[in-house]
Amino acid sequence: MCEAKIPIDVYLYHDTFYNQYRALGLDGFMAAPAAPWMRAAAEDHFARAVQSIRACTHCGKCDPVCPHGLPIESMLEQTAAEYETLLEAVKEAGWKTQYSGAASPYSKPACQETH
Repeated sequence: MCEAKIPIDVYLYHDTFYNQYRALGLDGFMAAPAAPWMRAAAEDHFARAVQSIRACTHCGKCDPVCPHGLPIESMLEQTAAEYETLLEAVKEAGWKTQYSGAASPYSKPACQETH
């Protein structure tokens, strides 16, 4: 268990935004079609990820317990640097402001009672 409570698996493998960046590269990620609500949320998402990963205490407990023998600590460091690159690109593009009014389909309950 990470003593800094970093959700390591999320940042290394399960973050859809980050996986898209890894597949497309920075230019491809920025140019890829995306829902306006996703672009509106990207800056905050990347900022939270950077803050979380940078909370790493470098205790070294993650590397020896990785079932695949991966160098988790160095992978997190690389991932944080890439999140910072994404964060700066999204800020520069002005997505948060440009798409600020975009509503997420997830902001309302899936089933709403009508009377």
